[in-house]
Amino acid sequence: LAENTSIPGVFSINMKVRVQFTGEEGLRIHKDPNIESQVLAVARENSLWIIIEGPTINEGRIWWKVQSLENGLSGWAVQDYLSIAY
Repeated sequence: LAENTSIPGVFSINMKVRVQFTGEEGLRIHKDPNIESQVLAVARENSLWIIIEGPTINEGRIWWKVQSLENGLSGWAVQDYLSIAY
């Protein structure tokens, strides 16, 4: 899958997403789309974000740059813990 290819019905830029499946631990928001990169924040379960960039695929993980709808913070998150917020 080429970078910046949106998949219909899945995730795309400007889409609102909710943090889910973290078991209440929250989702780490990284500086770069990389597990080893600096953690800027931990997004709590059920918080709402908007996708502003991506996707980027790194080490088998799909990353999206997301921005908090609560405080404007942005960073990279793994897709596995995001769901579309309708």
